Amino acid sequence: MKLTPEQKIDILENDFGIAATTEMKKDMRIMCNLSDLIEERGIEQGMLMTLCSLVNDGVLKPEEAAKRANMSVAAFDEKLKEMKADKMA
Repeated sequence: MKLTPEQKIDILENDFGIAATTEMKKDMRIMCNLSDLIEERGIEQGMLMTLCSLVNDGVLKPEEAAKRANMSVAAFDEKLKEMKADKMA
């Protein structure tokens, strides 16, 4: 279960007796938004890595992988090249 910043602040205040200042509440909202963004990017990166792996293994054609990634074939091919280069580095 994913908690909102407000729910997390309530837990700090009610369960742990930690008074949240206005600045702390603002910082909590920023950190929660940042963690959501990081999670989203990680999921996207994992999906892209999986699609690239499936293309490399011959399971998917680049066109199908690009479609599943909501990318143009050219953009997907570029990511495929980048991932191959990262593996070699």
